[in-house]
Amino acid sequence: MLISSDSALIQPPIIGSQSHLDSVLEISLYTLGFEATYRVIIPAFKDRRKRLQQLAIALLPEDTYEGLQIATDRLLDQQAFATVEALKGNGAEVPHALACPPWTVYHCMSLTPELADALYEAGFRDVDGLDSNGETPLLFDLRGSPSRGSDLLNLCIWFSKKNARITQPAPKRHDNESQMMAAHWLAYRLGNFLKDLFFLEIYMEHEHSLAHLFSIAASEHIHLYWDLVIFLSSLSTFDDCLCSCSSSSGCSPFSKFMQGFIDIIEGPPSWVRIPRHVGHRERRQRIAEWMQEEFLFQHHDHVLLVSRDFIRFETFNELGLTHTCCSYDGSWISQYFRRPCETESRDTREIEHVQLQELEHLVEEFEDEFEKLGQSLPEFLEGYWKTRMAEVLDKSKPVTEEQVRRVEELGVVLRK
Repeated sequence: MLISSDSALIQPPIIGSQSHLDSVLEISLYTLGFEATYRVIIPAFKDRRKRLQQLAIALLPEDTYEGLQIATDRLLDQQAFATVEALKGNGAEVPHALACPPWTVYHCMSLTPELADALYEAGFRDVDGLDSNGETPLLFDLRGSPSRGSDLLNLCIWFSKKNARITQPAPKRHDNESQMMAAHWLAYRLGNFLKDLFFLEIYMEHEHSLAHLFSIAASEHIHLYWDLVIFLSSLSTFDDCLCSCSSSSGCSPFSKFMQGFIDIIEGPPSWVRIPRHVGHRERRQRIAEWMQEEFLFQHHDHVLLVSRDFIRFETFNELGLTHTCCSYDGSWISQYFRRPCETESRDTREIEHVQLQELEHLVEEFEDEFEKLGQSLPEFLEGYWKTRMAEVLDKSKPVTEEQVRRVEELGVVLRK
């Protein structure tokens, strides 16, 4: 009834704000459900945007209208807020029902592939439109709540199918924030999700709980997620940090994927009780097995590239070297990748100069042996790599507790 009486879809006090929480799509999804949103709200959006464009054509000077660069093959969306402002600036009275926020219809915290499809089919095509913070919808979702799990990844798959810009730089929210791209954020989220799936497998094995229900639901699209990993691993795009855990000057999307999966700091979901023996080694071996199962056999052009990055990342960690790349700040208030202090980063690399040289020698050796042996990645890690790393960690005297722990984590039994 309110919509049929031409009520506003946007509340005036929040039109110029930075918050997306008041999106009418959000409210409609929570209160009415998808069907009512599809039948009532989306057509109302479509009607109002058409009327707004017609009003702009009728009332704006020709040069002003052309300056808005409104596309003719889609509904007015990214430029809707600017159009309202232009009309007001030219003394036109804009009906309350045509008010627009400074973001697109896709900047919605509860957006799903189904809702996105409905919006796209209705004519809203600005999947790369920027909001008032300079974020595309893909970045907006990736930098939002980390708890959406597979829902978020399924939405990312939808955006990728619509050719959303995966290399779109994320605007910096903090002075010490690293310059990341959507690809890095997506890779990190993928790593986090697969890490949680790994812990679910362990939980199921040891607790015999209902966790298998969550695991089945989460793994329905597992092949699609690995397709994303394949695509991301092929990108030669890097952030602005400097760390030897990556083969380039900055972290690649694949490096961020590994960081998301191996990230010890975050650990398992809070509700999961993991047996004490499950640690870094188990995670490393499982991700290697997954990679082998899902795509290394099917995508031979990725085998050497991905395996080399994986081996470098794991060798770096086993040597106990310090990461000087950006680290994830996962607070609920503001999520970003924090750059380390440049002075501290430089000092750390100078202090570990000898170990970093050893890393390069080992990586070169491992790459040559991996190619020569022709083994799968899991076989190589459990064979040549594990034995060689045990020798490296055991060669220096005196042996520290930390070195003993690392050797034991490799699966080597030490004689007392």
